[in-house]
Amino acid sequence: MSQTEDRFRGFCPACEAESDLTRHIGDADLTVDGQTVTVKVEYLICLKCGETFDDPQAEDPLIALYREIGQQREAQKPKVKSSIGDYLGLMFFAFATVLAGIAAWEHSTLLAWLSVLHNGLLAVIYTMRRPAVKVDQKGLLLGLLAAALPMASYPDAIPTWLLIPGLAGYALTMLSLLALGKSFGIAPADRGLVKHGPYKLVRHPMYLGELVYRCILVGSHLTLANTALLVALVIVQVARIKREERIIGGYEDYMQETRWRLLPGIW
Repeated sequence: MSQTEDRFRGFCPACEAESDLTRHIGDADLTVDGQTVTVKVEYLICLKCGETFDDPQAEDPLIALYREIGQQREAQKPKVKSSIGDYLGLMFFAFATVLAGIAAWEHSTLLAWLSVLHNGLLAVIYTMRRPAVKVDQKGLLLGLLAAALPMASYPDAIPTWLLIPGLAGYALTMLSLLALGKSFGIAPADRGLVKHGPYKLVRHPMYLGELVYRCILVGSHLTLANTALLVALVIVQVARIKREERIIGGYEDYMQETRWRLLPGIW
């Protein structure tokens, strides 16, 4: 089946002169890798001698087909992540889990053991993260600092009136982590914008939950060293927030949908 597009003057290789030509579009079957594919081809017919020949201005359909197949295969290839980065990240969070476990063993409180669970889950999710479109390598240090900043000392017991908001902060952290899923990482990176779940309430709910949780621990065992480490953590998390917001695609629209970063009505 063919379709005539137009009639024009052009060079006919058979007549070796200009002649009236018509451009046609038809179907042709091409076999690629054992599979027959129907493609559109363009050809010219000379009205003077009746010769049919390829349109020199049209792209070779076979070349176009192979390029399309190549693009499809490239898109289907799994993105290669840095296995070294995966192992280092796993080792980092595994080490953090061990440290949290030691602290929980020495000062056995519910929040301390939940911290062990949290770090273990971070290790698992980190190895499952999707490849990033863009990564802020300079911000990697901030992520490592946020994860590694320990408390100088831990409480032996937590009052009930502090335990409840601590559990709320922990729950917010876990819900945010599950919503983040494969978009989680240490360095600020664009692994896809997450806007569902707790991310509808504030733009950085996981950081908010972590800070609430850490504030409760510090409030349960208030020392100058613990307070200094908490202030340092707040500074690091604020810096991470600002770097993340600059690198994630589509963030400007998200800022219009969800106004507040951490504390509704404040910041």
